[in-house]
Amino acid sequence: MNKRIIEQLAEAFKQEFELVQNDLGVLEQAVREKMQLLGKGLLQKLLDSGSHGYPGSSIACRCGDSMKFVQHRPKNIHTVFGWIKVKRSYYYCPNCGDSLVPFDKASAFSSLRG
Repeated sequence: MNKRIIEQLAEAFKQEFELVQNDLGVLEQAVREKMQLLGKGLLQKLLDSGSHGYPGSSIACRCGDSMKFVQHRPKNIHTVFGWIKVKRSYYYCPNCGDSLVPFDKASAFSSLRG
């Protein structure tokens, strides 16, 4: 599988890479930039296809009432590939005023600043 993907990438970027093939440093930088863009795109696609922390239209609140789903809220996250936008489910309890973003609570992204 990896060999096939590498062949497809080499073909897709053939013209760009041919322009700098005699300069290893420039070629290396060009490949790195493409890999960075591909990694960012793949990471964004994987996050976009997820549940966004949506367990349902309501969830239990610690006050004993129910938090209601309000909307999906975006958050910009800086990753090793650059900035991406994560869509997260937001819940609010009309009884006590508490709120929750389950994706942030369950994700390693919760410790990142965006």
